[in-house]
Amino acid sequence: MLLREIIESYRSRLNNIMEKEEAQAITGRVFEHVLGLRRSELVLEGNRSVDAPVVKRLMDYLDQLAAQEPVQYVLQQAPFLDRLFYVDSQVLIPRPETEELVTWMLSTTANHGQGRLIDLGTGSGCIPVSFALDRPEWEVYAVDVSEDALNVAERNAAMHHAAIQFERDDMLSMAAEASWRTGKFDIMVSNPPYIPVSERASLHERVREKEPSLALFTPEDDPLLFYRAIRQLAITHLMSGGSLFLEVHAHFAKPTLALFQDNEFSSAELKNDFFGKPRMIRAVR
Repeated sequence: MLLREIIESYRSRLNNIMEKEEAQAITGRVFEHVLGLRRSELVLEGNRSVDAPVVKRLMDYLDQLAAQEPVQYVLQQAPFLDRLFYVDSQVLIPRPETEELVTWMLSTTANHGQGRLIDLGTGSGCIPVSFALDRPEWEVYAVDVSEDALNVAERNAAMHHAAIQFERDDMLSMAAEASWRTGKFDIMVSNPPYIPVSERASLHERVREKEPSLALFTPEDDPLLFYRAIRQLAITHLMSGGSLFLEVHAHFAKPTLALFQDNEFSSAELKNDFFGKPRMIRAVR
């Protein structure tokens, strides 16, 4: 089968379910992954014959994409801070906003020396792995309630040779147990569930149907549930002068910030993301 025929199959099926530009970007990503060809090279190589096993692989991918499977899950990889991470449907797909959070976190530790960090609700492990690779002198810990998510995170840590201690636990239960862990941390970080269930219908189908609900949604009547638990954990386990970094829902950014504007914290600031939305908080103990 010729390459241009396969490309036409992608164009025909994907243009029916998504915007043309998105379809082109996804098609280009798949073909670069499978054949090593950039989008600019696809037309030039259009008459290239593709071996049957590769054709089958590409068409299997197309079937998954046509069923609204995210391309990151199809290819089982997602970029994050110039590295590739393994992802599957057990974990959220890493987002640019989380990259900004980690970049902010790294900027505050450039001259810190040794320290201890814990990621609460680690998912794919992109946060602690990225931090550990750039701050190898730090002790890095990561917690998640999902054993399947921890398996993914551990796979990413092993793939990138990052030294991280993983633990399965529920941050809500952890917050209720003052003796959860001995010792304190210089940094605590979390991108917890923060989307109210009522917003489910407004999300893209690939998000609401394919990504793990456990990592996305918070109770409708309590959108700050996990942030209150994190606050309690920071009070008991964050060193004096230590920092808590959070990714937040833009609509609840101010009430979330207010949780950390009391005498338990010396300062708390809200930061906008690249698009100008309030999406990150840093609170200092």
